[in-house]
Amino acid sequence: MVKKMLSNLGYWLLSLIFWGVFLLKYLDAWPKPSIWSLILLAIGLVVGNLLVNIDRQWLQPYYGGRDLMTQSLLFLLVMAPLGLFVVTSTGSLLGVGLVVGFELQTTWQMIKLCCHVQTFHQTFLLQLKRQLSRPEIKVMVGLQVGVTALLILLSLI
Repeated sequence: MVKKMLSNLGYWLLSLIFWGVFLLKYLDAWPKPSIWSLILLAIGLVVGNLLVNIDRQWLQPYYGGRDLMTQSLLFLLVMAPLGLFVVTSTGSLLGVGLVVGFELQTTWQMIKLCCHVQTFHQTFLLQLKRQLSRPEIKVMVGLQVGVTALLILLSLI
């Protein structure tokens, strides 16, 4: 259990950094945001973090026990423009937290698995007929990091 917690230490550190920067930005704003806004953001971050686990625990048996929908290539491709819309246009801190939490979780999983080609392919690229090489996977992970960084920056504006 301690080993699993340590392996996710970087992820939680990224989440804390996002939360801290977000708090600093909004505590400096005028008028001050309500505590409920910050609670909604926190709930969104937690639910976004747990989205993959919810998919694995409760939803996967309903669609045949195959690969996770939240880690499919199509879902990840659709999530980028959808996340951009939620962060820039909805004004919902719950939605921003959900999108940023999910993107941070997915990005961290991709970074952890990018050196293990077979595991990365089984986790994120099961729908592809050909297996990507390590440089191609690194490009994909780099794009995911870029999308996540863009969404975080846009959420702070």
